[in-house]
Amino acid sequence: MSFSLPDLPDAKAVLNWVQTYMKPYGTVNKFEIDKEAKSLLLEVSLRGEDNDISVHVKKYELVETDGRLSIIIHDVSTSREWVNKLAENKKLFRPIPVPSTFAPMVKNLL
Repeated sequence: MSFSLPDLPDAKAVLNWVQTYMKPYGTVNKFEIDKEAKSLLLEVSLRGEDNDISVHVKKYELVETDGRLSIIIHDVSTSREWVNKLAENKKLFRPIPVPSTFAPMVKNLL
């Protein structure tokens, strides 16, 4: 496993949230944050896939509405063409709610 995160308690909490969010789909093996570029890099082992899938979130945005924090992914590419097409066709770039217990840490880290 590779996790390129700052050595901060917030980073561990955010990683825990990402792993919990991804649990129904698979396991996060790599997670990197570029706060300045507002980008993320993940490698995940998805259930039913023989090989890891790379996910590059090229641009994300933190949005707060009515006191609730969400992440909106604006641009993503993966190592699987079908996943890219699915995201493009289904417009999967809707807000992802951040649980209130993680919101302050996500805000600080991302």
